[in-house]
Amino acid sequence: MSGQKSPVLVCVPGVMQGDWLYEPLKAEIAPLEVVALTLPGTVPLDDPRPALDSMYPDVELISKTISDLLDAGRDVIVLVHSYGGTPGGDAVGRIVAEQKQNTPAPGSGRILWMIYSNAYPTIEGVSCWDSGDRLFEAAGIPKPASPGAMPGMEEKDGYLVPDSEAGPAFMHDVPDLETWVKKLGKQSVACPLSPILAPAVGYRVVPTTYIKTLQDTVIPPDFQEGLVQQAIQLSKEREGLVPFTDEEVGRLEIDSGHAPMLSKTTEYKDLIMKVVRRAMSA
Repeated sequence: MSGQKSPVLVCVPGVMQGDWLYEPLKAEIAPLEVVALTLPGTVPLDDPRPALDSMYPDVELISKTISDLLDAGRDVIVLVHSYGGTPGGDAVGRIVAEQKQNTPAPGSGRILWMIYSNAYPTIEGVSCWDSGDRLFEAAGIPKPASPGAMPGMEEKDGYLVPDSEAGPAFMHDVPDLETWVKKLGKQSVACPLSPILAPAVGYRVVPTTYIKTLQDTVIPPDFQEGLVQQAIQLSKEREGLVPFTDEEVGRLEIDSGHAPMLSKTTEYKDLIMKVVRRAMSA
């Protein structure tokens, strides 16, 4: 590992979520340094600004956060959740592509690993929303008409906003449910509709782990499995790494709903630290 310090865990949330999603994990996983993000595509429910027209401001913030840490000589592990797998994968892919064109300065840090936590492992040229099209077709199941038709949310004025079922959908097993539901914001609907532009997505250029959530009602475990197998197959058809195949930590799972960092924080922390130790030894 470059440098002497432990890596920094950069945490990317999902739709309608912010840095608050990782507060319990941040407290439990100390002294490992955690940088949790609130992406530009998510704002408070009463924010008057118009919705974004793409996810690329999200990609830019993730890229800048990681790049600043690398420039400061810090190694990084990127943890992406749900929708966050798409802008996170785009950002990491762009950074690695830039590093191939322009050699980093001596002493720069490295992206050691990516952790896809019940996240969308979206391939290049595809959006988060379209990443499961082949799975719907193969299963003979109609795809929901729009992101606003997904559990726990509805579409309003260019945003995805939490509906009355947001709590049961996103956090059915989370203690003190109402406190966390009140923190949900609204998400620009254009974000999950934007395709990845990186020449090679993050999971094809750095080692990866997938954490499957076994009680997830937003991205059911069978659908997560289909996404993983699709990412593996598509990667085999391209140059680069094949994701989620590390013998020690390529595939992990937790018996939780959609937000294991809130509902099973200690168990989740143990999984993350298992990956951290593997990444530091690689």
